[in-house]
Amino acid sequence: MKRLLRFALICACAFAFASLHGAPSVVARPKLSRADQRKAKRLVRQMGRLFAQKRYREVIVIARQLHGLLEDPQLLANIGLCYERLGDDAQALAHYQQFLRTAPRGHKTRSNVENQVAKLKQKLRAKKREVNILSQPTGARVSVDSRFVGLTPTVVYLDPGRHVIELAMKGRETLRREILIVNGPALTLDYPLPKSEETGWLTVTSNVPSAEIFLDNELIGKTPLRRKALKRGRYQVKVNAPGYRELQERVTIESGRSTVLRANLVKVDAPHVVTPSRPRGDRSELGRRLWLAGWITFGVSIAALASGTALYFVGRKNAVDLNRELSRYGTDHPEATQEEAEAVLNFKSRWDRRVKRNLYAGYALWGITGVGLVASIVMLSLAPQYRRKRAERLSRRFEWQLTPTFAPRESR
Repeated sequence: MKRLLRFALICACAFAFASLHGAPSVVARPKLSRADQRKAKRLVRQMGRLFAQKRYREVIVIARQLHGLLEDPQLLANIGLCYERLGDDAQALAHYQQFLRTAPRGHKTRSNVENQVAKLKQKLRAKKREVNILSQPTGARVSVDSRFVGLTPTVVYLDPGRHVIELAMKGRETLRREILIVNGPALTLDYPLPKSEETGWLTVTSNVPSAEIFLDNELIGKTPLRRKALKRGRYQVKVNAPGYRELQERVTIESGRSTVLRANLVKVDAPHVVTPSRPRGDRSELGRRLWLAGWITFGVSIAALASGTALYFVGRKNAVDLNRELSRYGTDHPEATQEEAEAVLNFKSRWDRRVKRNLYAGYALWGITGVGLVASIVMLSLAPQYRRKRAERLSRRFEWQLTPTFAPRESR
């Protein structure tokens, strides 16, 4: 720790801020871990190098990191100095004032910062208007025209014209106001920030533009309604428009959450939708499929029967031809030589295999024929619905049912 303090003292001497004309300085915070000590040393060296190179925006980024690590108010003055060098007097003044609020009374650079604050105020008042922004409670983040300017209480200098001020604080409702700035004396704005746990938001959209929205029978606006702040609880919401049916819905507003209601309004004279329907228990479609499958299976079975019969007779003919050839050139023929006898045996073996293959294939196709015929008979017997009269089937197929059109219940 002594080495870190000695290093910080050297940096403070090298980057003295006493006259507001040197580089930034840093005073190390005690009770730092070794990792934080190494990080602080690296950032201090980098900050000094960048400040010497006049890369002030990068110095501001590093100074913010060091402030989060060391919690040293001197770094706020360093940031203000960088903004002043960049020509952003408003940001420089904001950081100088933040330094004066957090630095102790006897801080070595306090008097110099106070003098610089007085100069910047006089400079800014000549061309802008001073606006003091307060909040209850204090410590809210203040953004002007989507640009962060500090924490309340804070002072900003704005050009004449319209500006948007936004205050945000954890656990509080975000406040957004549009103000018109004109030339004049200092202006003070004090905004109370209610707890967000007590309120929620309601957003209502509709397929019909400019539909009226009633909350508990009280008109609160027209669609689209964006983030209407309401106390938590249950409300009756009505959305109506000329020529459309009124939509009623009960919504629950939860603390700190947004509820969205999408109203789908339906015209009063909307025609009924006619949709075809089938009575329960109608199995004509299943019967038709069974009837078709049964006849297809029957046709396949007949083809298998014909193929099996043809293969059987081919095998029988091959067997007759084989026996006739063997009787003519048998192995026991008195004039047959040894080679002729072996040739006859090979011929007999090949033909035996061919005959058996044809016969077995015929038997297999006959078996398939039997199974197919049984299956076709079963399917045809289970399709009584399809064997009804055609007129009855058509009347059942085109039976209609009227279903009124209605607006579905909206999701919350």
